[in-house]
Amino acid sequence: MNTKPHVNILYIAGNEGAGKSPTCRNIKKILIANKYRICYPPKDLNNDDFIVRMKNDENYVILCTASDLCRIINMLIEFCEHHKNSSNLTLILAARNKGDKKRNYLDDKLEELFSIEEIIEIPLVKINKRASNELVNWYHEAIDKLVEKILSEKPFCLL
Repeated sequence: MNTKPHVNILYIAGNEGAGKSPTCRNIKKILIANKYRICYPPKDLNNDDFIVRMKNDENYVILCTASDLCRIINMLIEFCEHHKNSSNLTLILAARNKGDKKRNYLDDKLEELFSIEEIIEIPLVKINKRASNELVNWYHEAIDKLVEKILSEKPFCLL
């Protein structure tokens, strides 16, 4: 019997301009500050987006900021296929909202490859351009704290 490997997934989800890529860049900094190292050079996808593989002594993370384009999803799946048997694999992916066609494509591809243990989703919204700097700062700081809390507890236990 051929069973699929297990994976935990954290989606950073939202529409265009909601702050998914900056949130993922902050996650990368958080992981580096917690002794994760980049075990394979990041693949730059454009000026803002990347796929990176990170590792510490116990965990392996694939972090992708652009899981909303079919060619990037296919590249992500190739990365996952190479590392699907790594113990304690976690995917942290910027993705569109549930119900979006490209999100459905991503979900289908991941379900073909993995037995998905847990999906946790942080939904982001685009802040009105007229919002005060204080509101914008509060929003991003609150998201960063939420991300750290989620990554430090089960099922992830990355920090």
